[in-house]
Amino acid sequence: MIQGVDYAWGRPDPAAIKRAGYLFALRYLATGGPSVSGKVIGLAERQALHAAGLGVGLVWETYPNRPLEGVAAGNADGLAARAQAKALGFSDGFPIFGAVDFNPPSSQYPAIAAYLQAAGFECYANAGTCQYMSDHGICRHFWQHDWGGGTFEGRHLHQRGQITLAGAQVDVNDAYETCCIWFPAQSQPQVHIQSVPAPVAPPVHYQEDNVTKLSANVPTLDDQGNGNITIPGVAGRVVSVAMNGNDPNHEGYDGQKPSFSWSDRGSDVLLVIQGGKPHAGFNVNVWAVG
Repeated sequence: MIQGVDYAWGRPDPAAIKRAGYLFALRYLATGGPSVSGKVIGLAERQALHAAGLGVGLVWETYPNRPLEGVAAGNADGLAARAQAKALGFSDGFPIFGAVDFNPPSSQYPAIAAYLQAAGFECYANAGTCQYMSDHGICRHFWQHDWGGGTFEGRHLHQRGQITLAGAQVDVNDAYETCCIWFPAQSQPQVHIQSVPAPVAPPVHYQEDNVTKLSANVPTLDDQGNGNITIPGVAGRVVSVAMNGNDPNHEGYDGQKPSFSWSDRGSDVLLVIQGGKPHAGFNVNVWAVG
């Protein structure tokens, strides 16, 4: 585990963050005028953080209840977040958290899920919301805050409490995995996401990107719950893979949910499945551009 900070309008000196023993900063993306954009990270700040040897992660938030506005809001925010991240030098597939910065009742989880999925955001939320997004395959990376209590065991990051650092209010965070943080080349305690093959799909915007949903069958996994299939004719076009919601086993097998990664093989794509139920088969949806 390593520790870092997140902050909004305050701007602690990167060197002070490093001297205090923290190794990364999680920073905001947003749109919505001066009252919101004042907390947004700019290129100069990202460069200064990296120059100090600190990693940088990203979270999108305009206002707290925005995730309740569903798919349309998610589509708009996902496009804006990716544009801002790209201007900062982040790769297109780098994880961006979507902030669910309140304690929603379970009745609001489906609307939040629709927002996060449409945006292509990862989950920054309390334990219950993180658990729901994990159980339903909405997100792959989780940053837990403590509103509402509880613990989500699958969290990558945990926001623990607020301190004053170099004159600014910051939250202290524990990182159990650093795949959501971009570390500079000279200071990289663990792998960062751009080095991992296909760990997370970029956001899917069905109208904007002309994405087509294809169906495929995974006939049988091996003794370890792993396997692979070839999907013909979609090299360079696959943006997302998920278990088919119409499959009777789409909720997972005895709590075991497979993960998916893919790579091009000529004009085809090799889809690799890991961590499913041994000897099981199921259907998947594959989204491809065009």
